[in-house]
Amino acid sequence: MKNNRGSVTLMAFAAMLFISLYGAIVLANSTRKYSNQTANINTIINAYRFQGGDSSTSGQMISQQELEHLYENVGGTVIEY
Repeated sequence: MKNNRGSVTLMAFAAMLFISLYGAIVLANSTRKYSNQTANINTIINAYRFQGGDSSTSGQMISQQELEHLYENVGGTVIEY
């Protein structure tokens, strides 16, 4: 009976180890996605500020090329008219 208890304990330990590893992978993936999303949101906010959409920047303007580059960084496409 004693040997059986030890093997059950080791199996439970191994199972918990794998569950913890899976949890760490899920947490790291979520953290990376959150970080990327936050960076993209900040880029969009900065683009609107530079266009004069925010009074805190006193209508600061950037060049068209810089603005297009900001939009392309967040997955946007430039529409030519």
